[in-house]
Amino acid sequence: MTSLTGPCHVVTVPSNSRWPPAASPGGSSLLVPPCSSRRDYSAVTSGSEFRGNVVKTGGDPLSGLDYLVEAHGWSVRKLNVEDGREMRRVARIQAEAFHEPAAISLLDDLFFKLFEAEVLSGLLYKLRNSPPDRYACLVAEVGTRAGDEIVGVVDVTVQRDEDVLRYLRPGEEYLYVSGIAVSQSFRRRKVATALLEACDVLSTMLGYSSLVLRAYQDDTGARRLYSNSGYEVVGGDSSWVGLIGRRRRVLMIKECPAIN
Repeated sequence: MTSLTGPCHVVTVPSNSRWPPAASPGGSSLLVPPCSSRRDYSAVTSGSEFRGNVVKTGGDPLSGLDYLVEAHGWSVRKLNVEDGREMRRVARIQAEAFHEPAAISLLDDLFFKLFEAEVLSGLLYKLRNSPPDRYACLVAEVGTRAGDEIVGVVDVTVQRDEDVLRYLRPGEEYLYVSGIAVSQSFRRRKVATALLEACDVLSTMLGYSSLVLRAYQDDTGARRLYSNSGYEVVGGDSSWVGLIGRRRRVLMIKECPAIN
């Protein structure tokens, strides 16, 4: 394991977990080093050398792992894909966060229900068509008991977008963080911070050295959250995007150490 010099996340690995291979019988605890934003993100030349350590599990890397993070009063784990109630709860939280009110208020309830159904359909599609080591939906809940209320969600996907890769090393895949949403009554209580910390842990566990996300340029609250979590702005949409009436976004990247 890499040497640890700073504060770490403690991940409890049960005995039936397939990760890491060296977990001792009866379960063990693993120190996961924190991620860092310290990196030169100027466009990388094609001659740069990549020394990656990407773990290709071929199965579900979170199988048997109860929680990725327990922090700030919240517990973060993988969505239970066998629980329809949980999936509907996730769809409701994301729909509430991203739904734009209709111009005609009388139609707003109808449009929200349609949007919520679309979000649920998209979630089901990703769960059915994405290998478990390429996509994960993480949820934050109030406690550690079965049936505790889900209050936040984030999607994490392995990607190779060319617009992003020019800021990384040749051949490097990364974890893309998206769809982060918190139930309205639980906002400003560090739920999103706990979700982002779980993404850090997942990145380190899987051996991906970069976390990537996008934020609206004018969303100062979200950008402050991401900056405080270690993400740095490395690029953004062209000016013409604003000229056609669309909100411009910035690209943010964070580096995480891999466990060897």
